[in-house]
Amino acid sequence: MFTTEYPEFKWLTPEYIGNLLKVYFSEKTLEIQSLDVKAASGKGDSYGGILLRAHISFSTQNSIVKKTSLVLKTQIWNELTEKTLKVYDIHNKEMIIYEKILPKIRQLLLSIGEKGDIFPTAIHVDRENDVIVFEDLLLKKYQMKNRLQGLDREHALLALSKMAKIHAASAVLYEKDNKIYSSLVSGMFTRHTDCYHTFFRTFWSTCASEVSKWEGFEHYGRILQRMTDDMIENACKVYDLEEGDLHALSHGDFWLNNVMFCYEEDDSLKDVVVLDWQYSTYASPLLDFILFVFTSTNDEIRLNHADVFQFYYKELTETLKKLKYPKHIPTLLEFRQQYLRKSFLKLTSCIMMLPSMINEVTDDAEFESLMLDNEKARRFKNTIMSNPKYRAILQKLLPVFDCEGLLNGY
Repeated sequence: MFTTEYPEFKWLTPEYIGNLLKVYFSEKTLEIQSLDVKAASGKGDSYGGILLRAHISFSTQNSIVKKTSLVLKTQIWNELTEKTLKVYDIHNKEMIIYEKILPKIRQLLLSIGEKGDIFPTAIHVDRENDVIVFEDLLLKKYQMKNRLQGLDREHALLALSKMAKIHAASAVLYEKDNKIYSSLVSGMFTRHTDCYHTFFRTFWSTCASEVSKWEGFEHYGRILQRMTDDMIENACKVYDLEEGDLHALSHGDFWLNNVMFCYEEDDSLKDVVVLDWQYSTYASPLLDFILFVFTSTNDEIRLNHADVFQFYYKELTETLKKLKYPKHIPTLLEFRQQYLRKSFLKLTSCIMMLPSMINEVTDDAEFESLMLDNEKARRFKNTIMSNPKYRAILQKLLPVFDCEGLLNGY
């Protein structure tokens, strides 16, 4: 029996899945008994691709029927995705990362005794059909946290520890092969294309308009509006490589929905994996730290994270030392100075990313609503910017950003 919610994917058949599993399980006699393909993420949970979960029953020569599942990441190409996602080359980028980069990072971390999962295993990369087939982490008891609730300290530190070790290994990998990231030419903000500029500008201007309506915050709305023309270039500068700074493989979209946690039988936290590497580029590792803290943690951490920063720094530098990183490892003060130079990302994280991440009204939560400036897109952006939860967060942060000089000069 074969059922699917996505008949447009003609290649996705029992035969296709059967051939994958024959290789994965090293079982030539494997036969698919049933295949049921459903969406693997809810509306508003993912904008950069289509996630499918294939529920499979299969038998082998001993006739015992077994069950398993796989996760498939693919894309439907249309006029909009051709002009945006394909220009950013995010699907091909992620294929390269899972095939050629992450396995090397895993080997480096294994060499210093780091065990546990780091990322989901890609069991097949299919460029002809634009699909990556992953192990299903649900089978390992991994789960996502609620994106509407920021992570507590325990979860946040575990995720940052894992990312710090990935960053360290990726920095060492670059010293071994300085061409390793040559195909990852741009992150979320880039001067290579303007195809996301409507997304950036409309989010920023909608936020400025909304803030202008808040009593006592009207001047912040005016400041944000005046910043619009310079905003994209200021964000691109954050991605620039600065001489003397530490650089690594930046995930580029490191937030709550791109990590999964697993737990011991007593519900204590056990491990975490990092997903979704499609916006990765070679840049400062602090880009991931900033995006994560300001979009994915609770208010206490978001507003006061000096100790969290020190923890991340310690995990990063200790791993660099274990891996014998050959270049200068920054002191905590030097790393803090690098952080300050990348701080404009705090604004873009809170204005362009956070609103959709904590949005609960998913009627218009589609890729089109991010990228376009039509009636549906404007309705979506007005909805997420007027979310009371978002308002409460931004009203706490804007005075902080002002004191830090991020709004200065406007």
